[in-house]
Formats: sequence, structure tokens, C-alpha cells
Amino acid sequence: MNKPYFYVSITLHLALGLLPLLSVWTMQELVNEVILIAQPGHGFATALSILCFQMVIILSAYILQFLSQLNDQKLENLLGLVLKKQIFRKIMNLPYSTFEDPSFYDQNQRIINSHFQIVSMVKAIMSLGSTIITVVSLVGYITHIHWGLLVIIFLFSIPILMIHIRFGNKRYALARFLTPYHRREMYISDLLTQRDSLKEIRLFGLGSHLIEKWSSFYKRSAQEKYNLSKNQGIWELVGSMLLTLTYIVSGILIILLISAKKIAIGAFVASLQSIQNIQSSLTEISASLSNIYEISLYIEDFKSFQQKEELSSSSSQIKCGAINQISVQNLTFTYPNQIEPTLKNIHLSIKKGQKIVIIGENGSGKTSLIKCILGLYDTVENTIYVNQVPLHNYDIASYHQR
Repeated sequence: MNKPYFYVSITLHLALGLLPLLSVWTMQELVNEVILIAQPGHGFATALSILCFQMVIILSAYILQFLSQLNDQKLENLLGLVLKKQIFRKIMNLPYSTFEDPSFYDQNQRIINSHFQIVSMVKAIMSLGSTIITVVSLVGYITHIHWGLLVIIFLFSIPILMIHIRFGNKRYALARFLTPYHRREMYISDLLTQRDSLKEIRLFGLGSHLIEKWSSFYKRSAQEKYNLSKNQGIWELVGSMLLTLTYIVSGILIILLISAKKIAIGAFVASLQSIQNIQSSLTEISASLSNIYEISLYIEDFKSFQQKEELSSSSSQIKCGAINQISVQNLTFTYPNQIEPTLKNIHLSIKKGQKIVIIGENGSGKTSLIKCILGLYDTVENTIYVNQVPLHNYDIASYHQR
């Protein structure tokens, strides 16, 4: 990852985090100055100056937000390039038998676009930092007015955090549960839209059957997502009601403070604006923490993928020269996660120049045998010989070149 873009992102989010406090302070001063304008002999030059400063703050927020989006996009592009290369290199070094395991494809589908998840985490952390700066600065301002406002705000905001964290976990669990359904849905969709498969589907009249299978997977995914969205929406509605109640209770306290002549009218307006900003920021913090937690689960998938055992290579392996004979002696091969062997007690000898035909029913193991002979599948030692030397003794890359 390019560090300058990372540091620029930190700087921009730091500036964005401080702007709300400046906005609240200028609003307070503007209201107080407008009230003074009504008094005889008081000009409006100061009010105009404050208003112009407030416009500068608003424009600065737009510009900083725009620059932040551009920087984040550049960061995403660079990070995507690095992570995609890592994934592709890892895939090239995995044993071929790994690709016979359905769970590998489930995991692969979850991590293939992991750079989006990692960039989202970086963005969420940056946004979290910016929002925390906003909350801390506004909390200092609110505490200066009355400590009771701070107690009210945080007391009612805790449930919002719990709701977001809970549903962040549920979204990941649902995504993990639906991965096999998504894979089947995509596979059938490809069959129904690709030229090579379409001719056989029409020839054998499989269109209606495949459409029904696709529909069942699609409906299952759609219904599960709908149920989660509905439950999350209901809980978030409860949270919104709590935030509204917070605003009302805080407003009542501020009115009481004004009636007791403890704060000015400008502070009243600024306090309500601060409370709204703090509520909004706390909701964003809850959402960011939930998002970070959810993404961390995807990153665990990525780490697990990176830790998969790769093809072993040894400097003691010999280079393969011209191939004069390939022998198969008592070969038995079973696919991962399978009980019954696909190949059992196979004996075969092929000499250079011979023409060999392998005949068998569909699924009898013809392709599996070829892949074993090619060294794509890891077989039991001393079952395949090349020039009367066990295949395991050869550098597999040099064997593939032959």
C-alpha cells in the first residue's frame, strides 16, 4: 500500500472531524450577534463576517470530502492491485486437488474481492477516527454548557451500538451461509447464458429444469436477506426512537438552563445543533464499529486462505529430461472428502512412440488417471514412475515442461 495516500487520508479525516465544532461555534456567535443587531447603535458588520466564515467552513467541508473520496479511490486501486496479485499467486501454488473441494470455492468466493473489504475497513477506521474527533470536540463544548447533557446523550446511545454490533455479526453469518447457494445460482446462470452449454441444454430439453433450480436458489437467498433486513430495520427504528427521546429530554434541560439565565440564546441553538451532531456521530461510530467487526470476519477468511499449504518443492529433486517410459503400478486415488476411491489398483505402462487409448464410461476415472499421470494430483509415492524413477523424485515444473 502506498503510504503517502494513507497519511493524506488521515490528515483529511482529521480536518473533517474538527469542522463540526467550528460550525457549532460560529452558529452560536452568529445567533448572539444577530440578537445584538436589534439593539440601537449596533452594526451588522461582525454578523456578516461570522456568516462569511461559516460559508468558508461549509465550502471547506465539501472540498475536503471530495479530496477524501479521490484519495480513498486511489488507495483502493493500489490496494486492490497488491491483494489481487497475492490471491492469484497463492492460487497458482495450491495443490490441484484443492480445487476439488467445494468448501474451497466457498471461501474463494468470499475472499476474491477481499481488497474491497480491506479498503472498507481502512475507510471505516478513518471515518471512525474522524467521527470520534467530532464527538470529543462537541462533548467538550456540551460539557462546558452542562454535564447533564453528556449523561443523557451517552445513556441513550449505548443501545444503538449494541444493535449495530449484533447485526454486523448476523450479516456475516448470513453471507457465509448463503455462499454455496450463490455459487450454484451463478453456475446455473452461466449455463443458461453461455453458448457452449446452451446447445446441450436445448438438445436435452433441460431449460425449464435449470430455470426452476436457479429460481429455488435465488428465492432462498432473497428471502433470507429480506428477513435479516426486516429484523434489522425494526431494531434500528427502536434506536431512532431513543435518539428522538434524547433530543427532547436534552432540549427540555437546555430550556430550563435558559430560564435560569445560565446560558444565552446563542448557546441554546448551538447546543441543540451539537446534540444532533453528537447523536449522528454516535450512530456513525456504532455503524463503523459494526462494519469493522463484520469486515474483520472476512479478513479472517483471507488469512486462512493465505495459510493454506502450498505445493512443496525441494532442491534435491531432479530435473526431468526426455521421457522414454511412464509406468503406473497399483495406483489407487481418492478425491478429498470422498470415501470411495475413483481409481483402484491401476496398472499401466506407456513407452515413447506408443499410441494409447483410454476407454471407459462417464465418471469411470479416465480424466482422473490422466491428471495423476501428469502430476496434478498428489498420489501415493512409488505408484507412478517416469523412466523407472518415482515421479515424486522429479522437479514437477520440469516434468510439466516435458
